[in-house]
Amino acid sequence: MKLYRPVTVLVGVLFVLLGGLARLAGPVHVYDEQPNRVTVDGVIGQKVMVKNSSFEIIRLRFVKTLVEENADDEDPPQATDGIFVAVDWEVVGGSEKMLSHEVTLKGGEGTVYEATDETIGASFTSREPGFAETGTFVFEVNPADTAGLELWVKPTTFWTVVVNDYRIDLGIPDQQTADELIANAKPEHVLTRPVMRVAS
Repeated sequence: MKLYRPVTVLVGVLFVLLGGLARLAGPVHVYDEQPNRVTVDGVIGQKVMVKNSSFEIIRLRFVKTLVEENADDEDPPQATDGIFVAVDWEVVGGSEKMLSHEVTLKGGEGTVYEATDETIGASFTSREPGFAETGTFVFEVNPADTAGLELWVKPTTFWTVVVNDYRIDLGIPDQQTADELIANAKPEHVLTRPVMRVAS
């Protein structure tokens, strides 16, 4: 029977070890150790760049009821046991199209709220270069969960690439501030479609 010399055995073991290390350093392993979503912080009133497009959260309002844009006088407004949060926004298109981004509202206690009006929804999509779109997202929120409100803007993607999630501080530092804003909430908000115009 042929016996392998020690050097040959060592070379074989070395190749096995190198093969194992190569597998560990492959894309799947590296990808698992590196998060594919990076959080970028912003604040209300700040223009946030996504490639060379942008979005901005312009202002926030608390409102007590919602009214459909073309509602009849007999149609009652939509009321809530909580409070409605209306968030005005603007998206400006650039030459590089950005991914579609889903938008949710996160309360201070960690509850995630989705937009109340499903026909309008809550997402940012790419606009033609030189054009801007403005609109309002509306969320129904627990009044006790309004301190530290954040708007989360997350790209919709199934690709295994690193993407940015945007966390926008809506400027309500504590519950006392939130309670004062709620006490002065507008009686109603009219639900309207987003409006497109030439960017200024």
